[in-house]
Amino acid sequence: MASMRMLVFVTMLFCLFKVGFTGAPPGIKFSTSNSGSIIKIRAGYYSKAILWHGVKARFGIWDINDVDPLSSSGVYLAATNQSPGLEMIAAGFHVNPSLYHDNKLHFFTYWTTRNDYSTGCYNTLCPGFVIQPGEDLFPGVTIDPPYSSYGVRELDLTIQIKKDEKTGDWSLYKQYRTGERILPKTLFKSLASHAETIEWTGFVSHDRKERSPSMGSAHHARELNYKAASIED
Repeated sequence: MASMRMLVFVTMLFCLFKVGFTGAPPGIKFSTSNSGSIIKIRAGYYSKAILWHGVKARFGIWDINDVDPLSSSGVYLAATNQSPGLEMIAAGFHVNPSLYHDNKLHFFTYWTTRNDYSTGCYNTLCPGFVIQPGEDLFPGVTIDPPYSSYGVRELDLTIQIKKDEKTGDWSLYKQYRTGERILPKTLFKSLASHAETIEWTGFVSHDRKERSPSMGSAHHARELNYKAASIED
């Protein structure tokens, strides 16, 4: 489990990227990629170690209301390995009209075991996450209001991905409850043992012909508490 204290304002990271910030110190991650006509931008924080067995974050929950049909915007935490190939488990919140056919905020999970993302899926669209009885926050569910309010309050939810030291399976925790969703270790090779990298990331994607949606609260990090979106360990 990550034990360090950190606070990342993803809107600030996004703005630094947009003005061409280079030479980022260790831990800060910026990336942009193209997939056909889709532009993807990510900004966040990562930590590498020999062994990670979990990652946790408290996410500020904001309503993102400017996402076009071919765009998406959200935030996630992830446990990953890059060797011998990409293996990743992720969970977070996003608006993704092409996936849900609406413009609502959803809780999501994602996993893959291939660099080309040809394995795995979002939520429960393929075998993977095993939903436990009595769930109230399951993969793909809509996050209904109230949301954070600019200048007034930031509402949040805590998400944790943790490896069970006895079974080796990965569990997903919401708030302070016990493990609720299980991702069997048999799905993975390197992640069956541990994760090499954990990350907290904000992201947007959009068609070249569309404007980019907002990231986080759509306000700069310099505005600080209750105004800029935050991710806190």
